[in-house]
Amino acid sequence: MKLVQTKQSEPGMLRLILTSEGSQAGVIRDVELVEITMRARDVTKTSTGRIAVSQATIADEAGKEQSAALIAVNVNVTTGLTGDVNGDGKISIGYLAIAASSYGLISASNGWDLVKNADLNGDNKIDISDLALIAQQILK
Repeated sequence: MKLVQTKQSEPGMLRLILTSEGSQAGVIRDVELVEITMRARDVTKTSTGRIAVSQATIADEAGKEQSAALIAVNVNVTTGLTGDVNGDGKISIGYLAIAASSYGLISASNGWDLVKNADLNGDNKIDISDLALIAQQILK
């Protein structure tokens, strides 16, 4: 799949247009097509929100359109510092070391519950993106 166009028509709304790259790359079964990472505004208290797909249309190679299944999820936005691995209100090189020692672990790894706070971008793995987020906070 290739992202052809994005448009934010109004605050809180995002429109995506995707296409397959040729008939050999068509979608023929239930698969995850898009992963979107969002960053919440700074909040002073925990709040909730809702993310929903309000319309989804797919078409086959002949141009026949049909509506796709819609989905919605409720999310909790919590306060805290990005990079504060243990929740003590500060960020230091020690947290970078904690995350680095967990590098490569995924949510299915033994001991994930002990290190999951180092997964800052929420992609269920500790990787260079998480280390970079901590390093950025240290340099602020």
